[in-house]
Amino acid sequence: MALRTSTKNLINNQRKIGSHYFSSFTAISSHTKSVQKLTDGYKLSHTRPGSNCIIPAVGFGTRGEDNSKIGKATDGALKVGYRHLDCARSNENEKEIGQVLRDHFGKGLKREDIWITSKLKNSEHPPSVGLYLYVNDCEDKSKRAKGTLEKKKKKKKGDGAPAFAVEETIKNLGVNYLDSILIEWPFRNHPKSVPTAFDIESYGFTYKLLHELVAQKLVRCVGVANCSMTKLSLLFEFCEDWKLPKPCINQVELHPYFQQPKMRAFAQFHQITLCATTPLGIPQRFVPFFFFFFILLASPAQVVLRWHLDRGVVCIPNATEESMIQQTAQALKVNLIEPHIQQINQLDKNHRLLRGEVYRWYQNQSWQELWDFEDAQNVQK
Repeated sequence: MALRTSTKNLINNQRKIGSHYFSSFTAISSHTKSVQKLTDGYKLSHTRPGSNCIIPAVGFGTRGEDNSKIGKATDGALKVGYRHLDCARSNENEKEIGQVLRDHFGKGLKREDIWITSKLKNSEHPPSVGLYLYVNDCEDKSKRAKGTLEKKKKKKKGDGAPAFAVEETIKNLGVNYLDSILIEWPFRNHPKSVPTAFDIESYGFTYKLLHELVAQKLVRCVGVANCSMTKLSLLFEFCEDWKLPKPCINQVELHPYFQQPKMRAFAQFHQITLCATTPLGIPQRFVPFFFFFFILLASPAQVVLRWHLDRGVVCIPNATEESMIQQTAQALKVNLIEPHIQQINQLDKNHRLLRGEVYRWYQNQSWQELWDFEDAQNVQK
């Protein structure tokens, strides 16, 4: 059972964040039943010493086709109490979200009171435009860590540069730092280029450059997304060579029909916090959850979100309608007992919904290879 950190202890430990106290729980224990507020969260591991990065356990996803609706939805989410925004450069809506944030900052919201994540898109991995060049003088792993970083003159402002991408995001959002930056996909490519195979040196180098931004106080912590256990293991080796911390976050597809028990155990072992980008799965398959309405007076979405939280997973629900935003925020009031949790656990079908093909990974490989065949047996067609 995870232990809640009281407000009193937070004050004594000087872990105040702005005018709010993000209550801290462990993100690696099962059945974290103490998350009760939108400011309750998990303390991240593998962060800068003394940073006390506590990520709110429920975030608001900002993915959508209509930027004006996303702006309105983000405004509604902040009004009902969300204090965790999950953004991505590939969403191309940072300016709309930034305007909403400026409005709320003008009304008294403090930057320290909100957690903001963004994600680096595939075309922003180096060394695609030569902003930096990784000089790998030898193949020997023990000497590889001594390879040098040779800074080159910019060819075109910002093309493919992680540093410029983060700086642009910070400017668009109207803030002076990001709480976390994730590498959205482990592939370096561009819509107009030939997709390339996974390259741990390129991936690791991107990760290293993002960590340099932590030292510059532009970013508080660095994580990954859509990263398999196989690729994470390779990244761990790179981190060991370069004396870098492991990723603090892995943002992955996770829902009752795709529970990823091996990934969850792997993340727990390595103290990596899992974030569920599709926590609700497919709403059309909510039929098994409707009986909870009569028992708990809770909607299927609320039950599923509570289930995630009780398992120590950060949830990132997406919603544009005001009623749905209100509904997901109320999920914290739902209380599941062990039989409820076990009933949901039995729904796992190993059905992946997001294959990732649209992100243009290596064209001659099967989509199962993207995920290193870790869930290839019974994936939804």
